[in-house]
Amino acid sequence: MHKLLIVDDEPYILEGLVELFTENEQLELTIFKASSAFEAIAILERVRMDIVLTDIRMPQMSGLQLLDQIKMRWPRCKVIFLTGHNEFDYVYQAIQYSDVRYVLKADGDALILENVSLAIKDVETDLLMETLTDKADIYYKMHIEHMRTLYITDLMEGSLKVSDINQQQFKELSICLSVNQPFILVLIRMDDAEGMSRTEINNQFVSIQNVAHMLLGSLTEVVSSIYSPSYIIVMLQPKTQMNLSWERACSFVGGTLETLLKTAQMSWRAPLSVAWLNKSSLIDELPQHFSFLKLLLMQFYGERGMILTDANDHWGSPNHQNLSDAIEGHVLIKKAGQLQNHLETRQQEACFRAIAEFKEALHGPIDKDNTFVFELFYLLGLGFSSLYTNLEERDRSVHLSLLTRWQELFLQGKWEAVWDYAKEMTNFLFELNREQMGKEKERAIYQVKQYINKHLDGDLTLIHLAEQIYLTPEYLSRLFKQTEGMTLSDYITNLKIHSAKENLKNPALQIQEVASQLGFTTAGYFSRFFKKVVGITPQEYRNRA
Repeated sequence: MHKLLIVDDEPYILEGLVELFTENEQLELTIFKASSAFEAIAILERVRMDIVLTDIRMPQMSGLQLLDQIKMRWPRCKVIFLTGHNEFDYVYQAIQYSDVRYVLKADGDALILENVSLAIKDVETDLLMETLTDKADIYYKMHIEHMRTLYITDLMEGSLKVSDINQQQFKELSICLSVNQPFILVLIRMDDAEGMSRTEINNQFVSIQNVAHMLLGSLTEVVSSIYSPSYIIVMLQPKTQMNLSWERACSFVGGTLETLLKTAQMSWRAPLSVAWLNKSSLIDELPQHFSFLKLLLMQFYGERGMILTDANDHWGSPNHQNLSDAIEGHVLIKKAGQLQNHLETRQQEACFRAIAEFKEALHGPIDKDNTFVFELFYLLGLGFSSLYTNLEERDRSVHLSLLTRWQELFLQGKWEAVWDYAKEMTNFLFELNREQMGKEKERAIYQVKQYINKHLDGDLTLIHLAEQIYLTPEYLSRLFKQTEGMTLSDYITNLKIHSAKENLKNPALQIQEVASQLGFTTAGYFSRFFKKVVGITPQEYRNRA
């Protein structure tokens, strides 16, 4: 729905134009009106406008001067001037804006409607054409980079199902790697950023990525992504045309990473450490291998300028099983965070899928000596508690009893019972929240109705009503139609007609007074409105009543 501002200092013309566009439902316009250029500017300060239809000659500030104010605030806004015969040539020559139209007042309503319709098409065309501009291309690249960072983060944290990962996604995100080929996984850590500003850290990250791509890109395809404030993820695959053996590729990567660290020592303020796997990582192994590299760097926390590989952990040693357990625990903790997010954002089906994954990964007796188990249980408890805040007092006690029962099952030591009850509890809590959301919607609609009833003579535009209950106009419009089965406009019309009929039965009230009480600035405008809905004029209705 587009926004139209009508500006004219003559009340009769202004109300006539408002009525003209109000009655035309095909254009789907939200209409604003102003009786002066200064009043129009006040509206433009508050609301983005798509089209302004304005008189050219107005006291104090002309339409030409208003045009400059419009373009200063909303450059894409289309302007249509209503002009007289004696000023048309001057206006046409004086204005150089390409998106300004001119309509002679004598040409009538049909031509005014046609020009506004054309202006709407111009607005929509501009939105489509914007993607072809250089600026849109820059924004698109920034968007792709952001989406690629989120995607790689999800990939490493195990948030993506392997079955859902495909080459098309890689292509759309400019990930120049093959889903079906093994990866060489590298994790770069900035060892010490103390005293550096966020901007300096970001600039160093960009420099690190650029140098890494330059050094590693001669023989391998390189994709890098920033992960948290301290890490950069690098994914590599040998270039197909180079015909490198896996051993040769790994040897190249190892030697090149040494060069990268030397560059860091000479060029950058913060030193780097690197952990990488001297073995292949298939797509489904990336979350586990990524967790391993993070844990490997954590084992050498405080050290600087190190290059670590899987050999540094002595795979196959007695400690390997402990590390594998830690990796598995680390992945599950990440999944607990994802479940917590699903709960907070009210994604019920995603919650059920996450619980099913936990049930598949953790079954049998609960190992209460395992520290990650208690961390996992604590995080899940926080997630379930997030549903507590929107509940009413009566439902909160039910929620607490559910959590208590869930804790009892955990202490009894059976994972299956814990996950089964978690699903049951999730379903029940979502039902409670749906009921609560329904009440919130009912309350919002009630408040809007109350406001309309008390202010039939005031501003009842969709934007103004939405501001009263802190909702967006689009959401309020959709919610009202969904709840009441009619549009807000129809509801207001029905109320005004009902009130008008009651007031017209009172012979002490003049028709102008009845019109004023219902927000109509002229009796003529009110009469046309009344007759359109009822079929007879207010005076005829009064005579019959």
